[in-house]
Amino acid sequence: FQAEDGIRDAQESRGLGDVYKRQVWGNLVALALIVAVIGGALWLSAMGTESGQRGVIQEIDQPAEGAAAARIVVEPGIGALQIAAQPESGNLVVGRVSLERNEELQREFAVTEGLATFDLRTQGAGTMMVPLVGSWWDRRLWDLQLSRDASLELEFRLGAGQHRLDLTGLTVEGLTVSMGLGRTEIILPAEGRFQGQIEGAIGETVLVAPSGMALRVQVETGLGDSRFPEDYRCLEDVCTSPGYADADQRIDLQVSQAIGVVTVRQP
Repeated sequence: FQAEDGIRDAQESRGLGDVYKRQVWGNLVALALIVAVIGGALWLSAMGTESGQRGVIQEIDQPAEGAAAARIVVEPGIGALQIAAQPESGNLVVGRVSLERNEELQREFAVTEGLATFDLRTQGAGTMMVPLVGSWWDRRLWDLQLSRDASLELEFRLGAGQHRLDLTGLTVEGLTVSMGLGRTEIILPAEGRFQGQIEGAIGETVLVAPSGMALRVQVETGLGDSRFPEDYRCLEDVCTSPGYADADQRIDLQVSQAIGVVTVRQP
């Protein structure tokens, strides 16, 4: 293990077989990265003027309709997603969504035996574009606030962009996050007990674990690195925070990152 500025590397020496498999996997993901960069550059050359078109804003105000629990799926395609708890009790999901002119927002809501399901996603040519300019993310902002009152099972399907998922104050029962390209910061809740799965293709995944919340992370990186606070105990690909085994408030996560960095830090 190596420590640097309070963060240590979770990688350990492996056998020759594991090293060989890592080299093969690294070559494959490196090739994928090259293809993605070249494809993005070509798209910018061909679509630069179109990406400058002004988008539209749609308001989101979805009542819970009496549901005490909900499964929420958000799929913004590309852009920036911001998730936070509502300041006060209110509807299930509120916020604003930015769309391109050629995009259509799809919403599906139902309540069955007290369980609500809410799917929010886009459909249109915009979901297939992957521009690499930072200012473009700001114009594609999805800013959503979730209910503090309902127990939530959350799933975020992120194509490309910069995302901040602040779960502080939410009652989370399950968490699934998948990201294609970009950076995702997930601020974990200070209370609760649940399992989650986080997958990233190319980019950076940052997990912020508040004081008092115990954390166990099983991490797998292809061509990249994983870093944890110095007081975490790491054995092979599993790292746990102090006191995890006896903690009432704890989270168990499986995290994979093909290319890039996984960082666990404290606020």
